[in-house]
Amino acid sequence: MIIIVKQEHEKKQLDNLIKWVKNQGLEVDVSKGSHSTVLGLIGDTSK
Repeated sequence: MIIIVKQEHEKKQLDNLIKWVKNQGLEVDVSKGSHSTVLGLIGDTSK
């Protein structure tokens, strides 16, 4: 699964989102671009 975060996000918001995703038992691959940040979720996202 992929989550696209707009450029206007605050770092704390992104950190909280990543922490929540990891608490769901998933791994996160972060790719920061000039217009957005893409989070690649690794694991079973069906739960």
